[in-house]
Amino acid sequence: MGGSPIMVQSPYERGDGERTLRYIGSSSNTREYAVDTEFAEVAGHDVTTITCLCGNTVSNEGLIQANSEGIPIHAGDPPVPAGLAAWPEDEDLYTLCPSCGRVYRDSIIEETGTAPVAFKVDVAAGPIAEAIRLHWELSS
Repeated sequence: MGGSPIMVQSPYERGDGERTLRYIGSSSNTREYAVDTEFAEVAGHDVTTITCLCGNTVSNEGLIQANSEGIPIHAGDPPVPAGLAAWPEDEDLYTLCPSCGRVYRDSIIEETGTAPVAFKVDVAAGPIAEAIRLHWELSS
């Protein structure tokens, strides 16, 4: 059988409890990579359907578009208020859970249909907490 190999990325738990991602190129070309990250629930490849591991959703306490540092993005007209990030020129967007600080990379969700936690930020104090407060203030 010719043709292009099928590329699939699927998170699963092996028998030893280790969480892995499986990339399948063909029946003889399967690779597994150990992953020590958490995964949120997501429907399809839609970032607006994330259910964070803490239980937060877009319709619950809300999720916020952020940059690659986890800083909430100002999506309105310039100028960008101090404390918020400008829209990334490279369109590399992330989704921040303001409840727990988990950050998800949108392009991974859109490409794979999985929502691994990219990193965590401190949402209780400091510049990210202030940016979240400012985001909600400007959004209301």
